[in-house]
Amino acid sequence: MFNWFNDQRFGVLTVRVLLLMAIGMSLLPFEPSPDAVTGGDVTFLSRVPQEELQDPLVVYGFQVVVVLASVFWLLNWLSPWSCWVVVASFAGLSALRIENSTELCHSYWLLWMLLVVHALWYSFYSSPLRSSSPGGTNRNYPAWVYCLCVLVLAWFHTLSGIGKWMAADPDWANGWKWADGVSLQMWLQMFGNPDSRLVRFLLQEVDVARVVQQAILVIELTAILAIFTPTLRRFVGVALVVYYAFFLHCFVDWDSVLGRWGVGAETVELASGASFPLMSYGFFLFWVCWMFFVPDRLLGSWAQKSPSPSE
Repeated sequence: MFNWFNDQRFGVLTVRVLLLMAIGMSLLPFEPSPDAVTGGDVTFLSRVPQEELQDPLVVYGFQVVVVLASVFWLLNWLSPWSCWVVVASFAGLSALRIENSTELCHSYWLLWMLLVVHALWYSFYSSPLRSSSPGGTNRNYPAWVYCLCVLVLAWFHTLSGIGKWMAADPDWANGWKWADGVSLQMWLQMFGNPDSRLVRFLLQEVDVARVVQQAILVIELTAILAIFTPTLRRFVGVALVVYYAFFLHCFVDWDSVLGRWGVGAETVELASGASFPLMSYGFFLFWVCWMFFVPDRLLGSWAQKSPSPSE
């Protein structure tokens, strides 16, 4: 059933999904908070005056550029220039949101890095991509594009684990103490779904919460192993799916979410902070499934025939 993936169509489909996500995320409601001053250099916009960062015209400008450039990329117009306009404008919009928020939504930067990888593909293979239709037989999706995507996802999660380790012990001696179970219980108490039996159980059993938190840290630290072999890639993928499924279950009140979407009864209010995990964890879960469970037959076809970049 995966034979049709043996040419550039899988790559084009991936680009389309990325660009549709970029358009959707750029158009999300933007409500800057006057109290959301970071007080330090967080992004390349950190030195811009706060009144400029909160100017609605600046936000609209970034949104318009992201949407228009994404449409150009979708239609393969003015590529690879349109690709890099998307990359630059989406980076600016992401930085703008971070500078006007007290929380860092990692989904924006992961999407940006995946856009960079595929912009490189369109830059190095611009002539074959322009000369052949997405339904053609040219195998223009080289293995290094996919491998870089896996590297981005794996290294992103490993950096998350390293960040937790260093937050617990900057000297690297005993970062394992981050997984004490108590901090997980505090997060569940503040942001968890109060109607979840699993949440209530973890709040009562600190030893179990500690084991769960230790497993989370191990999964993140070892995610980089996914780049070495297809078996490790699938194993890490399964572990990450379980990881995100756990968070989506514990931090999202699905009865309330379905009620807001007009499906089922809205029994309780959405748990505090649940909209953030719903977006970020669901976003990461999608891309882990998309990239980590690609069939080996597809990878083998890329390895056998990878065209030379256009001059």
